[in-house]
Amino acid sequence: MTPANQIPDPIEILDHPLKDRINLNRFIFCPGCLIGTVILSITNCLKESGLTFKDYAIVSGIGCTGRSSGCFKAPAFHTTHGRAIPFATGIKLANPKLK
Repeated sequence: MTPANQIPDPIEILDHPLKDRINLNRFIFCPGCLIGTVILSITNCLKESGLTFKDYAIVSGIGCTGRSSGCFKAPAFHTTHGRAIPFATGIKLANPKLK
């Protein structure tokens, strides 16, 4: 809780419907960038599917879209250029129960 003489952090005030699935304080994308729309769509799909964080892992590559993996409150891996698919394949081979 913020003391009365300080300006509150907007993150403390927000009651985002997906706050249990995304890291609101790690959302670093530029205003108007569609990466946020993609993250929201993925998050909504995962929520509607009923999957828990133990059922999947998020894997991303490099660049702005690669930073999206840190926005999820789930096992997330930010890989090097061109290695996201091989990395995800390795995760699935190591844990076949993942969706």
